Amino acid sequence: MIYFEHADIIFTAIEFSTELSRSFEERSLQVGLKVMDSRNVVQEDVTTPDTEKTKIQWLITQDDGAKNFMMRLFEIEPGGHSPLHRHDWEHEIYVLEGEGKLLFEGEKHQMKPGYFAFVPEGGEHSFINDGTEKLRFLCLIPVK
Repeated sequence: MIYFEHADIIFTAIEFSTELSRSFEERSLQVGLKVMDSRNVVQEDVTTPDTEKTKIQWLITQDDGAKNFMMRLFEIEPGGHSPLHRHDWEHEIYVLEGEGKLLFEGEKHQMKPGYFAFVPEGGEHSFINDGTEKLRFLCLIPVK
């Protein structure tokens, strides 16, 4: 039986072989699986022009063996925002915490925990934290 509790991985079994007793992280790398606590991933400031109080973590990339999608975690402090921009690719967004707006083609859309968004390729957009807490969301993009 395998179950997850509070982002920690706990294994329960009648007996462990030598193979199974190695660290889970070590075993996961051998099979191409990546399981990590996001708090252990480097967080970087987004430094593109017209960006304020925005950080990014690259959780899953092609360096991990991803062939189709990459996963990023954005954190925008109150009063912060990403630049108004567009891409040649779609992205999928899922809000984890905080509140803010997704500005898409001049129209603002509410973002709060549990909300998700599909941003089609070519659409001009920006993420804005107009709330009082940090805005955190997952963003999936295709591998280029």
